[in-house]
Amino acid sequence: MPLITESELFDPDECSQPVVGLAINHGKHDSGLHSHRRAQLLYAVKGCMSIRFDEKVCILPPTSAVWIPPGVMHRATMSGKTHYRSLYFDCDYFSHLPNREKVIDVNPLLKELITRVTSWSLEETLKPPEMQLVNVLISELSAPEAHSLFIPTPGDKRLRIIVEDYLLNPACHKELSLYAEQCGASVKTLTRLFKKETGMTFQAWKQRLRVIHAIRFLGTGKSVSQTGQLLGFSSDSAFVQFFRKQSGATPGKYPQ
Repeated sequence: MPLITESELFDPDECSQPVVGLAINHGKHDSGLHSHRRAQLLYAVKGCMSIRFDEKVCILPPTSAVWIPPGVMHRATMSGKTHYRSLYFDCDYFSHLPNREKVIDVNPLLKELITRVTSWSLEETLKPPEMQLVNVLISELSAPEAHSLFIPTPGDKRLRIIVEDYLLNPACHKELSLYAEQCGASVKTLTRLFKKETGMTFQAWKQRLRVIHAIRFLGTGKSVSQTGQLLGFSSDSAFVQFFRKQSGATPGKYPQ
């Protein structure tokens, strides 16, 4: 398996293979803002990562992968030990690849295919049976998103203060009035800007982010009770009721 450590540098765009699979183990890590000439499929086997795009962020649990088209600027951050798999596709070789960022549920078949691709040599030419497996993997990428793990992020610097607080502190319940002085703007101005830049009210945005945080915790093995506590709910029943109302499913549906 091509295992890349934190100290190694590797440029998948320089490889001659039509698809390249890497296994990467990181501690706390920030990739910085960058893009690739190839399309990328990013999947965390262990741990959790955040993928930031220009106007949105994705919090990725181990049950999901994110597809990143070529040329799309993004930044991957990991707050703790994370083992992830990264596949890079030559878009001149493969047709019908997704043309937008999307989160994909990783079912057992897709997980096995990702594992197989990352086990192949970076030097040897892919054989016909291997290319057949790649085509099966690509067909799995067309599955619809079961639940969007993307959330829009505003560009205004004043709103970024609020967003960063909520992204870093899942139990945060602060209202806009508590940010007004820090941001140098009135509640009315912050409310108007938030809706204008994200297309969502602040309350709706907070609720969506809490659901995404919940899916992340559940996907990393936290119980329903632990997840509710981490999100600041007063009881398990309050968390389950909130989750069902927002997502249409119970939190027990997600792997723990």
